[in-house]
Amino acid sequence: MEHQKISLTIPRDMRERIEAERRQMAQRVGFEPSFNQAATALLQRALTTQTDFETVPAGT
Repeated sequence: MEHQKISLTIPRDMRERIEAERRQMAQRVGFEPSFNQAATALLQRALTTQTDFETVPAGT
C-alpha cells in the first residue's frame, strides 16, 4: 500500500473525538498510538464498514 502524507483541517470536536478514541485504543492494546495512527485506524475502520454510500446528483 502506497502512503502519501496529507494535511487536514478538522473541527475541534472531531479532534477531541479522535483523542478520546486514541486513549481508548491505548487502554485496549497497551501502548499509546500517535494521533496520526489513531486517525488513520479510525478512517480505515469507517471506510471498511461504510456500505450505505448513496449517489446524489451534483447541485442538490
